[in-house]
Amino acid sequence: MKKPIINIAHFLAESKYPDEALKWLKSARTSWPANDSVWHFLRDSQTELPAIRKALEQGTYQFEPVKKITRTEKEPIWIWHARDTFVLKALSLYLNETVLSKFSPQCVHIQGNGGIHSAIRFINKQIPEQTYVFRSDVKSYYESMEHAEILRLLGNITDCPLIHSFFENFLSHLEDYNCILTTTVKGISKGCPISPLLGALYLCELDRAMEHAPVAYVRYMDDWCILAKTKWVLRKAVKTTNQILSRLNVCKHPDKTFIGRITRGFDFLGFHFTEKGLLKVATITRQKMLLKLRKLYEHPRGTDAAVVGYLKRWNSWVDSVMRNVIKTPGLCFGTTTIVR
Repeated sequence: MKKPIINIAHFLAESKYPDEALKWLKSARTSWPANDSVWHFLRDSQTELPAIRKALEQGTYQFEPVKKITRTEKEPIWIWHARDTFVLKALSLYLNETVLSKFSPQCVHIQGNGGIHSAIRFINKQIPEQTYVFRSDVKSYYESMEHAEILRLLGNITDCPLIHSFFENFLSHLEDYNCILTTTVKGISKGCPISPLLGALYLCELDRAMEHAPVAYVRYMDDWCILAKTKWVLRKAVKTTNQILSRLNVCKHPDKTFIGRITRGFDFLGFHFTEKGLLKVATITRQKMLLKLRKLYEHPRGTDAAVVGYLKRWNSWVDSVMRNVIKTPGLCFGTTTIVR
């Protein structure tokens, strides 16, 4: 397949990508602390942008150390310097526009492919025609990505040496954890603007394999669901998936993998399905919601408004899925009534 024309020259020739990225950065960090790098970057943007452009043209752009912060009972978060966040966002906008056609339409987290609503609607529609299901995701997906594999996959969509050099520096950036600097040798950080695109790219081989298999398949980032009419077809799909994951040096999450008959019921993207289709919110999803409510309620600075606001947002999300898929808003799950 012919590669699309993707290079730094085309990226820098379009002012819309930096303009949109700058607007996005202002919105995303509008409530960040006064000492964050975003305010210095926005103040000096008129001088920063020409310097960034020159560095990208010469292949000399360098990333600032990324701060890694861990909180009690929470996953770590990574904070990128505002300048790096801006550049990665602009480049992600460019790549999303130029390589979108390279991704399977069944990879639904990519912009324009429908998202969670599309995935759930697809599975709900396919269930009556299928008998078996293979649902799983990758354990520690972002942390498990091999840098060499990411660069190989990028080579399939662009020959530009400056883009390859940029991503080599991006992948091997320094990480600042408790004032100790280490070089990243594996994985990418969550919360980075370009991470969703790399997340789609890393499992594109699985997308291509399932496109040619007699199965119903959909993927959202590292969560996938495969439906099949016969046990033999499902076994072949499971074997193919395992071979691809082995080549990528990643593994299925043992607690989130289900292989069997649809009649036994299975969870996917926060919802529970049976042979009748979408049935309800998954038990684990509801438990996480109640845990979040409890933490908000018990927080020293928590307010009733915060609790009610979170519950309304959660209920609105559930209601939107139900209306989109089975046209039944305002359902009640256990003791939690869906608020409209």
